[in-house]
Amino acid sequence: MTAWGMLPIALPLSCIMMLGLGALAFPHDSVPFGERLLGGMLLTLATVAVGVRVLGAAGVLTTAVVIGAELIVTANVLVAVRIRGLKMWPRRWPVSLSTLPVLGSRHLRWGS
Repeated sequence: MTAWGMLPIALPLSCIMMLGLGALAFPHDSVPFGERLLGGMLLTLATVAVGVRVLGAAGVLTTAVVIGAELIVTANVLVAVRIRGLKMWPRRWPVSLSTLPVLGSRHLRWGS
C-alpha cells in the first residue's frame, strides 16, 4: 500500500481523533466548538508527529504500522470520551429549521 493508498483510511481516523481529543481537552459546554476543534487539531498533529518520530526511531515506520498505531490511538480516544460521557459534536447546530429558508433564498439569489 502506498502513502496515497492509506489516505482514505487515515483521514477519517484523524478526524475522529481530532474531535475526540478536542472534547477531552475542553470538556465543558461553555467552550466554543471552534476552540475545541482547534485544540483537537493541534493535539492530533502533535500525536502523529510524535508517533512517526517514535516509530522511525524504532525502525518500524511502515504503512501498516502507522495505520495500526493510528487505529489504536483513535480507539483509545473514543473509549476515553465514552467513559467520561463527553459529546464530540456541539449540542446545538448553527442552522435550525427556522433559519434554513434564509440560507435557501440566499443560495437561489446568488446562484452559487
